[in-house]
Amino acid sequence: MFFPAAASASGFIQARLKFCAGFARRGIFNFGNLGQANQVGDEEAMAMDRRRGNQIAIYSSLIGSAVAIGSVLVLQ
Repeated sequence: MFFPAAASASGFIQARLKFCAGFARRGIFNFGNLGQANQVGDEEAMAMDRRRGNQIAIYSSLIGSAVAIGSVLVLQ
């Protein structure tokens, strides 16, 4: 239950924030045509993006854990 819940939470959070954690980890962005990615040039901006990506991963993991624990408790 953890992995599907965490993946779903990650997708929902990224959509809500309009922010891609995968792009943040790779140091790229896309505000143009689909498939056209550019490198983030500013180190400070890249660090802020990585922090936001890490926050998304942490929140998704917490939600996945809560769902998994809740499902175990309900099924007992």
